Amino acid sequence: MNKFGLIFRHYFSRLIKDKLGLAIQVGLPLFIILFMINLDDDTPYLGQMWARLASNFIIGFSLFGGQWALGHIFDDLKETRKWRLMATPIDTGVFTKAAILGSMVISFINSMIIVIVVTIVTPVEWSNLPLLIGTLILTNLLSHAFNYFITIVVKEYKTANAITMVVSMGLLIAGGGVIMGIQNLVNLDAFTFIHDYATPLSIGRQMITYGGGAMTFETGEFVHVAADWGMVLFNAGLLLGVTALFVVASFVARKVKES
Repeated sequence: MNKFGLIFRHYFSRLIKDKLGLAIQVGLPLFIILFMINLDDDTPYLGQMWARLASNFIIGFSLFGGQWALGHIFDDLKETRKWRLMATPIDTGVFTKAAILGSMVISFINSMIIVIVVTIVTPVEWSNLPLLIGTLILTNLLSHAFNYFITIVVKEYKTANAITMVVSMGLLIAGGGVIMGIQNLVNLDAFTFIHDYATPLSIGRQMITYGGGAMTFETGEFVHVAADWGMVLFNAGLLLGVTALFVVASFVARKVKES
């Protein structure tokens, strides 16, 4: 196995044993979703309601996917084990990229565990399950691109952890992933726009809504939303575009540090 593969396997093993990361990425969203379950509810379109609820939390918490690699990367490359690893013949960029890839795989597995459990336990009716999975992949990529950028430009883990946690939680709250109906509590046009269109969660929600088979709540009842793959591709492009910006920014920041 090559050096990258060995490091990937090492970080994958470390991250899968991270109890805090697993608790927040899997346990917390599952607890929130299942806490709201009412199998005796005979509300029309109950399955679609569960799909909206579950998708919101699954996509929202995927924003934390890149968070848990940070501590290991800083510990190995910038703090406790820095001098030991600097003595190895492996470039620090290889360590970082292998750790990020390991975290991406773990994060995606965690998201799929939630999807599987929700599918088995609740009366959920996914409008477009392949599109949900694709959305999770895109938000996972975005989360890790952002965290990769932070590992390069920030010197101390405490600062990096604070930045990524505040940004991730802020986007989750602003997108309505924690407080349902928050756009009605903060009655400002700008905030409503952010909630509906300008966070990774809202963009992912738009993708699923226009992927066909989705229902939305309007004027006191659920109505069907016609598929619009132009909107799906537009929102997917937004997620990929922001991800690409962080990748480019990371490349530039690393070159500047090395010069």
